[in-house]
Amino acid sequence: MTVLPISRLALAVSLCLLWPTGAVWAQSDSNEPLFIIPGFDQESTGQGVPENMVAPEVEIEALTAPSGGGAGTLDAASGGLPSDMWRDADPAIAQALLPNIPTSTDSAAMNRLAGRLLLSAAEPPRAIDPAEFLGYRVDRLVALGRGEDAEALLSSAGNLTREPAVMGPRINQMLLEGDVANACPLIREILRADDGIYWQEAMIFCQRIDGQDAQADLGLSLLRDQGADISPLFLRLDRAVRGEPGATLDSLAGVDPLLLAMALQADVAILPAAVSDGEPAVLAALSQDQDLALETRLPAGEIAVAQAVLDPAELGAIYDQVTFTDVERANPLSTAQKIGGPKGRSLLYQAGQTQPTETARAEVYRALLANALADGGVVSYAAIARVIAPDLSTLRLTPELAWFAGDAVAALLVAGDPEAAARWWPLLEDRARSDGTALAESQTLWPLMRMAFGEQLPDDGERMKVWWEQIAADTENDPRARGEVYAALLTGLDDAAVDPLLPELLSGPQESREAVQKTVLIDAMIRSARTQQIGQTVLVALVVLGNGGPSGADAVTLGAVVSALREVGLGQDARLIALEAAFANGA
Repeated sequence: MTVLPISRLALAVSLCLLWPTGAVWAQSDSNEPLFIIPGFDQESTGQGVPENMVAPEVEIEALTAPSGGGAGTLDAASGGLPSDMWRDADPAIAQALLPNIPTSTDSAAMNRLAGRLLLSAAEPPRAIDPAEFLGYRVDRLVALGRGEDAEALLSSAGNLTREPAVMGPRINQMLLEGDVANACPLIREILRADDGIYWQEAMIFCQRIDGQDAQADLGLSLLRDQGADISPLFLRLDRAVRGEPGATLDSLAGVDPLLLAMALQADVAILPAAVSDGEPAVLAALSQDQDLALETRLPAGEIAVAQAVLDPAELGAIYDQVTFTDVERANPLSTAQKIGGPKGRSLLYQAGQTQPTETARAEVYRALLANALADGGVVSYAAIARVIAPDLSTLRLTPELAWFAGDAVAALLVAGDPEAAARWWPLLEDRARSDGTALAESQTLWPLMRMAFGEQLPDDGERMKVWWEQIAADTENDPRARGEVYAALLTGLDDAAVDPLLPELLSGPQESREAVQKTVLIDAMIRSARTQQIGQTVLVALVVLGNGGPSGADAVTLGAVVSALREVGLGQDARLIALEAAFANGA
């Protein structure tokens, strides 16, 4: 059975082009659809399939201007936002919202857009201290798990790196990397300007590892005397650093860079189940720690890839480190089912890389995607889709692989490569003419493809009606709620394909009519968009979507965000967010 995204995805799937660490995918800001679909109107897909297209990587390099707080590693030519994006921005809005850019969202499209906002070279909003502005940006990059990008941004910022507002995020990145030796001198330095409890606790940690237990005990006693709110987890990890045995972490909730550094320094056992509630930066750090057990690194890596804070190739490298017997390798499909979990997926991933024929590879990849969805849910599915996407893009598009087309389209959309999905689409459409399963797959995926490619995927009004009839038969979920989300997204994309949905939706309860008819929800965002305040529009859109991301937003919010991004020329980002929301609402 073809693996298709299930309804009510709890986590938004990864639907953007993932940047490798230290680089981003090139993008031209445009409201045009993502890609001209090749050969969709051909009767046979055996001809005219173009060469596979791969988005080029763009080297991040320090730009000469702007400097200081507005320095950046991207300009408009290398995937960044315009250098005047903060022109006329309200400094109060920027100061209030920049520290609140979501970092725990499972939306790769949002994380990618946030990265572009934070890395783009642009003069800060007026009346904001340059060091404070730079500090906000570095802090959010570190929290997003983009440590190398944060370092590159710091390298472009000159003398501001010694300012406390900037030094704090820099220290946190060092702690995430396990570079305690270089972090501790900076911790001593920052305490001269900021004696908050976080840095005092960090100083106690540094004293412990330097063997200065008397000074550390005194510092801890002073904190208690001051009535400081010391977390029980810090105290537990402090005892572990002193040498108390038996400490474990069964949850990463609330674990920040300092607490992670303490746990790793003390060799605290981090249980595999703990990674489910870790912050992106923490998970990315854990996945790359060669001293940790693979049982912990594997689930951490899967979540980090699904959140687009870890290069999928890095997860593939972790999968490759798992060892299996010859007997297990000889029967990967059945063995993986017995093993289950990330280890089972490791076996299937390795098997997929060694299959002698493309048909055999496709069979293994279908099993791998099914295993990920059934055993690991949407997070593992998104991670696997992103890891195998480059290989899916290299398979020859022949009629012999038409049975796999639905799986490939769904996985590539989830992986954030709609252009590659478009090359598989004609195979699926051809098969749908004679195969009921393929027809159902095509009907399910059609509105998502339309969101990605607009009128390049023609519709005379019938295909959206067919889709509506298909989901209306779903007795387990609410088709009206799904229809409202799709209507809002297509309206935001200014797509007439929404028209067939309106009569049904407008005949519903009053609250449903309001959800469909209302196109403006956030006044500040819409005003920013109308006056082309690009930076402020993107900032407000990210905060409006929040940690719930597109999967947790209501129809009106989604429609307003998509529309605002299009209005400032970020139509491709809008389409990727729309695709995430569509998947999350029952694709």
